[in-house]
Order: sequence, then structure tokens, then C-alpha cells
Amino acid sequence: MTSFAETQVQYYDGQLNVYPLPENMMAEGFQPKLSGKRGQPLAANWLNWLFRELFRKVNRDRLSDGNGVAVIKPTETNCFVTVHAMVKADNTKWISAIGYKTGTAAPVMHVIGSGTLGLGALTATDVPITGATADTVAVRVTVTDAQ
Repeated sequence: MTSFAETQVQYYDGQLNVYPLPENMMAEGFQPKLSGKRGQPLAANWLNWLFRELFRKVNRDRLSDGNGVAVIKPTETNCFVTVHAMVKADNTKWISAIGYKTGTAAPVMHVIGSGTLGLGALTATDVPITGATADTVAVRVTVTDAQ
């Protein structure tokens, strides 16, 4: 499982399935049950938001899509992108690159070092690796929030 509540749903009464926690709750946490007072109920849309954010952080490191392409999720914006790739049977063929993605634009990538592999035409969601076939290259992408 690599994602949670990524699909936005609006229910018949207008509620959304995902809604961010209020600022005071982010600062103070959930209120426990106190003597004579009921604790704060956890709304499903708050829990969906919380789990979605946790899954996004935990699963920011991932392998390629199996086609020799480092994949960036469309929801990942204003973030650092790091890509490492290597031909599985030949460790002299590799590439390491870093970059930054602003909004929905393609990331601006800079190659740190390379041993014959390169970067193809970048899009907002794909960082293709050139110089090897998809079945021979291993690719890892890391996306980190800029905040």
C-alpha cells in the first residue's frame, strides 16, 4: 500500500472525505476525555487527511514505473527530486541527478555524476533515463518537501 485517500470525494451533504486538521489541533493535538467531559471525536475526514499525509511522507522513496522512468506523483509540487539509476549488470553505467519541481511544471534537474546514462525529456511526472533499456536499469526517485 503506497497511498491513502488520494481521491477527493464530496458526499451528498457537502462534506469532503479529506479535510485538513484545524491549526489549533495541529499545535495542541486531540483533546482527551477529561473528568465530566467527552473527548474530542476524530472526524473521518481529519483521519483521512492525516493518513494521506503520512503515506505521502513514508512512500516518497520508490522505484521506477518499470519502464526506466523515475515517476513523480502529480500531487508532488514545490519539492526536491533526487534520481539514481544504474544498469543492473554493469555498475559502470549509472547516473545521479538532483532537481527542484515548482508547481505542475517539469522539474529542473542537474546531473551530479554519470557513467554513460543520461536524462531524457522531462515532464511534470516523468524523469526518463537514457542509455539503457527499461528491463536492464534500476531506478530510484526520492521526492522531499521543500518546507
